[in-house]
Amino acid sequence: MDFSKFQLREEGLIQHFENELTCQQELKIKVARLDWIHTKFGGNKWFKLQPHLDTFSSKKHSSIISFGGPFSNHLFSLAAICNELQIPCVGIIRSSIEVNNPTIEALRKMQMKLVFLPKADFDHFTVSARTGFIEAFNLKDVIGENAFWIELGGEGSLGVQGASLIWPFLLKNHAEQLKSITHTIVSVGTGTTYLGLRQTIPNHIRCIGVSAFKGGEKYVFENEALAPFNKDILNQYAGLGFGKNSSDDLTFYQLLKNQHQLDLDIVYTGKTFKALLNEISLGNIEKGAEVLFVHTGGQQGNPKA
Repeated sequence: MDFSKFQLREEGLIQHFENELTCQQELKIKVARLDWIHTKFGGNKWFKLQPHLDTFSSKKHSSIISFGGPFSNHLFSLAAICNELQIPCVGIIRSSIEVNNPTIEALRKMQMKLVFLPKADFDHFTVSARTGFIEAFNLKDVIGENAFWIELGGEGSLGVQGASLIWPFLLKNHAEQLKSITHTIVSVGTGTTYLGLRQTIPNHIRCIGVSAFKGGEKYVFENEALAPFNKDILNQYAGLGFGKNSSDDLTFYQLLKNQHQLDLDIVYTGKTFKALLNEISLGNIEKGAEVLFVHTGGQQGNPKA
């Protein structure tokens, strides 16, 4: 698929972060603002979706179906791209009720057909159930004869292939700023972006992942592809659980936005940046290190003031 029609920002994507802690440790933090590449489909999702869209196009599918929660950045990005390319698409939302929030409103505005599934049905949605699902929800007229399915969050080998494009993309215009990087740190949901990054970043750079799930259950501990890297994936920073935040968390995110112009999302990047600062304070990231924090986007799911 030809992606040249999409006007992406490629330069000026590195934001510098400094506070008292980083100065004490003589440590540099650079933030790769993937969320700045495009207002609607910026972030890691743009990269993860590219191989999926190539496959969709080459095999002449009629539509796209995918999954996500009611604040899904994946579905938001997918809907934006499909709307731009006039591809019929369906989003299966993990919710027992038909919720309405700014993300859901945006999905509808971008012409994504939405189906809401309770948690139990959503979590046990097997490949074999797909034909029956299409019939049960009368989706044939929407999706046509040959729908292309993208797994939750764009996970799988195609998603990993897409995420492997992130480092080369950043190097294209920021090689000088990245030449001394000793660590990268990125949020871990399904682990797809983390695995893609590890494919292309140099071996001497330590790649740290921070799980968004309490205790790292499900995706980290059950994902065989992540097993070799478990020592570099931190599972203790999810706080109250996936998508849940304490008042202290929210105050911290607001402080970063107000004082450092660093706008994070409340599901992934906020907790990951908090984890980074804590790891530095514990001495787990050595003095003099240069860390690249990969900002994966997702702020469209934040509560509106």
